[in-house]
Amino acid sequence: MNGNEEDEEGCAMVNSSAGDYCEPDDAAYVPGIDYVAGWRMAAEAAAEVNGALEAIGAEVAEVRAVPHSGAHGEPVVWLRPEDARLIARVLRRER
Repeated sequence: MNGNEEDEEGCAMVNSSAGDYCEPDDAAYVPGIDYVAGWRMAAEAAAEVNGALEAIGAEVAEVRAVPHSGAHGEPVVWLRPEDARLIARVLRRER
């Protein structure tokens, strides 16, 4: 799938941080929504996570937080599941 296909109900099959895609406006960039501001906020948070990971010796090429802007302009930071698990393990050790 290339992210532009539709399911049987005609809903766009794309990534959604809110999990609620089904309207046309939810599957495309919509005029008036500030996606850049959301991405910038996510980029700042991702940089903090990546800096903390580097500080504990994690290779940023292997483990990395990635900024994203959600369907409604909300800031989102993506992690692969294994990266989220690494962060969880580190946080448990810190307690």
